[in-house]
Amino acid sequence: MKQCPVPEIEDCQLRLPNITIFLLVLLAAGNALADDPLVLAPAPQMEGYVLDTNGDEAGDAKLLGYKVPDLPVGEMNETTEARVWIPFVLTEEQRASVMQPGTSATLRLFLAANNGTQGLHVDLYGSGYRSDFRVSQNDYATLRKKLVAKVFDAESKAGAGCEFDVTDFVREEAARPNAAGSGFGFLLQVHDETLLPKADGVQNVFKVGSSGRPTLEERPTLVISGKPRVANPTDPEPEDPKALRVLILGNSILLNGPMLKKGWAGNWGMAASKPEADFAHLLMKRIQENVKRPVVFKLHNIAFWERNWPTIRDDDPMVTYARDFNPDIIISCIAENTGLHDEQVDTYAAKYEAMISDIARGADGKRNADVVVRTSFWKINANTDLALSKVAARRGWPCVKCSDLCDESANMATHVTYPLGPEPVDPGVRAHPGDAGMKAIADRIWDKALSGLLSRKYPKENL
Repeated sequence: MKQCPVPEIEDCQLRLPNITIFLLVLLAAGNALADDPLVLAPAPQMEGYVLDTNGDEAGDAKLLGYKVPDLPVGEMNETTEARVWIPFVLTEEQRASVMQPGTSATLRLFLAANNGTQGLHVDLYGSGYRSDFRVSQNDYATLRKKLVAKVFDAESKAGAGCEFDVTDFVREEAARPNAAGSGFGFLLQVHDETLLPKADGVQNVFKVGSSGRPTLEERPTLVISGKPRVANPTDPEPEDPKALRVLILGNSILLNGPMLKKGWAGNWGMAASKPEADFAHLLMKRIQENVKRPVVFKLHNIAFWERNWPTIRDDDPMVTYARDFNPDIIISCIAENTGLHDEQVDTYAAKYEAMISDIARGADGKRNADVVVRTSFWKINANTDLALSKVAARRGWPCVKCSDLCDESANMATHVTYPLGPEPVDPGVRAHPGDAGMKAIADRIWDKALSGLLSRKYPKENL
């Protein structure tokens, strides 16, 4: 800042009114919001219950808010999940309003119908866009963060409006570079979807009002105002603060939603016969058996990062949501979707190291998670494996090599006898590891890195 010598003191004093005017403008804007809040409607033609019906991962809208008065949370069949997507797009002016000190952001929802059963309830998540104001099937499992637990349950009164504080989440999304004109959304999802088939055949267990409702009070809205934040419900299942937090980064081998056009109907590691048979769940079971404290897991599909690593921003929700999970252990299993030329090895290594390091530092930037690096399951990405091994060696992270596992035909899903999805199954699906390959990956990660890390840093007698 410029220092004023004695002869120029008067000039410096003349600048003070400008600062005062600026503060008064902010104060006036805050007062204006308190008296006349901004009430934002969902992004047009994007609100609704989202289902990828053609397998292209584009997040096609099954129901759109402008077509139906109510949106179902609880419709369930073999390939859908019980959720509703309510997106918003901020203008530059609205973005500035959200960022003002003392401003609150409140999500208003209208519960149109409730056929809920005992134990069934809905949680509220926030989700950043990946691109084009859409969230694909795979993104639902990764590009989201829990905001409010139990917004609706069997005791919630139908025909009533509810308010939830979403200030911190909306500010975080609005603060991203070039955030104006882009957006974020809210996801309503049944907490335990295994209860839905037991709900006496009732579908559409909960219904919320859409933009097609006749009055503003019955429509979903985002209210930006100068009023105090509303109080959110208490989480009925709070996480144990002593829990070990394990983040597994991966791609379709880790987690992939239904892609029926390609012959895949699962919602777990592609080509495994069931969730319990994929490598992540096998590792999860071993970790839980070998540590005394509770364990919280996050499975994070970042195939989009693998494919777009040269241009993806460091503040992308795909990275920041993983960072905000505050992991104690990161198991990095990405490589299959990144092909590198020789001259890209060092550039990729730097980008990968920066991304993993950012996540390892956690939300406050002060954590130091342990990292395990796994190379590709396939042999097509030797340069990517080279880059990963360089980073691991530089940082002292264990590097588990797995590309030889695809040499064993028994590890592949090419000839598995269990069903993968509707026939014909795409060769790309069958190229994934089957149950035997998934177990081989889990065994390799456990034997070469994870078992030693847990016994060294998290021995049972010290927990």
